Amino acid sequence: MSFPPVQKLSPSITSAASAIWALLLTSSPGTAQYFDALSNGMTAVVEINGFPCFESPSLESGTTSLFLGSTLQNGENTITWNTLTSQDSITNELPAWTNLEIFAAPADLQRTYDNLGQRLFSKRINANRNTVLAPVTPGKVRFLKGTLSKDGELSFQKISERSWALGLSLHDPELHFLGLPSKLNYARISDTLAHLKVHFIDSQKNRQLVFGDLKLIRGGGTLILNAEQAIRGRQHYETGTFDQVWLFGTSSEGVKEMNLGLLDIDSYQIKSSGKETFQAEIEHRWSWQDGANMKDLLEDPSQRQILISYLREVHLCLDQEAPDQWPPYFANKLADLVKSMAKPLELLAEEQMTFFQNLHQTDGWGLEPFDEERLLFRPLNEKVLAVSYVDGPGPLRSKPIRKNESTPLERFTIPLFLSNIDGKWTIVR
Repeated sequence: MSFPPVQKLSPSITSAASAIWALLLTSSPGTAQYFDALSNGMTAVVEINGFPCFESPSLESGTTSLFLGSTLQNGENTITWNTLTSQDSITNELPAWTNLEIFAAPADLQRTYDNLGQRLFSKRINANRNTVLAPVTPGKVRFLKGTLSKDGELSFQKISERSWALGLSLHDPELHFLGLPSKLNYARISDTLAHLKVHFIDSQKNRQLVFGDLKLIRGGGTLILNAEQAIRGRQHYETGTFDQVWLFGTSSEGVKEMNLGLLDIDSYQIKSSGKETFQAEIEHRWSWQDGANMKDLLEDPSQRQILISYLREVHLCLDQEAPDQWPPYFANKLADLVKSMAKPLELLAEEQMTFFQNLHQTDGWGLEPFDEERLLFRPLNEKVLAVSYVDGPGPLRSKPIRKNESTPLERFTIPLFLSNIDGKWTIVR
């Protein structure tokens, strides 16, 4: 296989890198930020300010403790997540959850379970949900049919002889059913409601999921809700997002009123997504924050070709040049690492060079051929672009190599996060 002639680094890249390095001084210990995630019985994908931070390896579980480095910015930050509950958890009614936390701690602190640092953000996402409809929480539930009795109980409304109805609109989005309703738990019902039907309604998409042939016995109990009992809308059983609950039932003759003191519903959240903001005090400004608007750049065909040429240049350097030619391409990345880790530039630069040399000296070292057609560009936020191949990491992706005789062949990859700073593309993460 032949390669293009070796190209030397352009003076502009070399001088820019030298300027960055010259400005960096030895840091004193500062504050670092960490992201801890743990999932059980579900997958979770998490991003912070657009940067990928966690993707659980399987539907069963996943865990990470990540040094965030230049991920957070001073002031407001955004975290987003998407989860998917495993079928095994749903079928066997097993607990399924994901826990997300972000901490700030001294950069030189050895974090332990008892000393994780100052908590900046905490979120627990439970697939198992229990939605309390009674006692009624003011502002969260609105009556569509029926009223709240003077004793604080749900009062059904009589709609015809022996027929009663109770309709509740779940005004608070936190109460919406984002998955499978599985059990209806109730207590303190004043009389018996035979031939009960429960309607879950998605008012936005006009969908209904209806369970019939149920019966509320006097006193209290639990009703099982499963797909086999659904008499209408079964296609929405696993995918609905319901914001209304209706109960229709028939009583015996002579019943004057029908009240219910306690009502809650167990459900399984198959899929969930969320987005929240949190505050952080970050003492540094990162290189990516000075990047140009990524949307404008990607809409410019000429910039796209400049970007591809830059990626080809980096690829060629790591594939054919000696390791002492590699560092200028990673100067911004190293500069931010020095700030975030509060370690001397000289120390990290030395560690970086040792790493590069070990890679280069690995038997069979070399990169896979550059493939422009497989490039995939994904803006992470307004300033940062993630670059990969359609089928996985790239284009800085090695041929199969073996670290030593006892290890299997594997491919080494360098993730690429780029910004365009002062009109030039550069690696920032």
